[in-house]
Amino acid sequence: MKFNMKFLFVLLLLVAGIFLLIIVANVSSADTITVAQDGSGNYEKIQDAIDASKDGDTIRVYGGTYFEHILIDKSINVIGNGSKVTTIDGGGERQDVVTITADWVNMTGFLVKEANLWNSDIIVDSTHVTLNDNECINAHSGILIFNCFYSTFTNNSCSDNQGGINMAGLSNHNTVMNNSCIENVQYGIRIDGSYRNTIKNNNFSNNSLSTILNGYGVYINRLSRNNTLTGNNITGNRVGIYLGDRSRDNKANYNNIYDNSEFGINALDNNGFIIDAKNNWWGNATGPYHPNTNPRGTGDEVTDFVDYDPWLNKPSKGGGGGFIPGFGAVAVVGAIGLAIKMKYVRRRGRT
Repeated sequence: MKFNMKFLFVLLLLVAGIFLLIIVANVSSADTITVAQDGSGNYEKIQDAIDASKDGDTIRVYGGTYFEHILIDKSINVIGNGSKVTTIDGGGERQDVVTITADWVNMTGFLVKEANLWNSDIIVDSTHVTLNDNECINAHSGILIFNCFYSTFTNNSCSDNQGGINMAGLSNHNTVMNNSCIENVQYGIRIDGSYRNTIKNNNFSNNSLSTILNGYGVYINRLSRNNTLTGNNITGNRVGIYLGDRSRDNKANYNNIYDNSEFGINALDNNGFIIDAKNNWWGNATGPYHPNTNPRGTGDEVTDFVDYDPWLNKPSKGGGGGFIPGFGAVAVVGAIGLAIKMKYVRRRGRT
């Protein structure tokens, strides 16, 4: 028995050692591949460098405008010299400009543009992806997040598109933080059928460029649930936050929601599901306007099914601030009839 135990222990050590050597070999074999239009790099086209790469490699793309449609189907880093100098231009063709299908991809430092009105500048159809410090313009969606899990989108800018960031197809457990989605035609960010995403410290403003289509700062639809919005600036849209089609258990707290022309939050199409919208700044210390539950409020108007009380008495910095305690009114209008049911919850005031 002792011999067998010693033999098993030695065998386990041997297997662990071989496994460690494989890991070290893979890490040490990662290469950096350069792309430069003037021929000074390893390649002149980004796609050629991707095709020649392997998992773990880094592709450095120097300044210039690259007229390409690229497919990232390997777990690699694709790094530009910044969106001011490194551009991927789709030329307006009816095709996504950048498509990411591999897991564990990092893409940073690009201006991506000219998909057309039907496609996206960047589409992410994979998991554990990081998009950082990219700019996306002149597309249907600046960034389309599709069937994507555990990915991070930070410090990106999406403007002059039909929509900024579009999260769809069961995209769950993602973080969207410190992005600017402004001056798009239809929306800053759209969340369709997606769960448990964190939307934090973004700017979703002035997304009302069309005189025909509604402009939304945040559009949540199609059974989306358990998404959290915190510390965002949502201003200058027609509707700050829209909820529809049984999107439940979503929260919007410590945001600045003001100067939206029609509603701060519209939840009338949400089948009676209530959004937790407590502790937001509505543009005035009197809170949001609701004709029945807060008729003296002069901030952005809210519809029924919005739990807005208490509210902040000054703009949020993303982590708190003073708020005005109230009687906790949630207006609920039934699907049939016009009766208004009031729910009163006593709360202790805080400063």
